[in-house]
Amino acid sequence: ESLLTSLYTMLFLDITRGVLTRRCKKADCGRFFEAANASVKYCDSSCQVADKTKRYRDKKKTASP
Repeated sequence: ESLLTSLYTMLFLDITRGVLTRRCKKADCGRFFEAANASVKYCDSSCQVADKTKRYRDKKKTASP
């Protein structure tokens, strides 16, 4: 069985189960995970909080004179 066949099989199973396979939005994470719905962007809450904190600090840094 080839890697391509395995990937197609995984895709088929994801589609039939109604599961979305996504990549974590946090830049230095990038893990793949199964999302229950389309609005989920992070693999877990720690990545979500860390990314939100980084964006806040970056925004605060650019806003300061």
